[in-house]
Amino acid sequence: MKTIIFRGKRIDNNEWVYGLLISIGEKYSTICVIQPKHQKEYRIFTKTIGQFTGLQDSKGKDIYEELIEV
Repeated sequence: MKTIIFRGKRIDNNEWVYGLLISIGEKYSTICVIQPKHQKEYRIFTKTIGQFTGLQDSKGKDIYEELIEV
């Protein structure tokens, strides 16, 4: 089964966050990070959204595919 995870850069500090894609807007979107006993939502730049491909590169780093049309 393929794991569906998204990533995007936060608008407040430009750091990557990983989780579920909640909404898609023109300029900003929301990623929800679910951890045991709580969840947190972060506004992200829509142009930075990527989806995990289920693959890793030769160094073991997860590969994300950029979402071109959002």
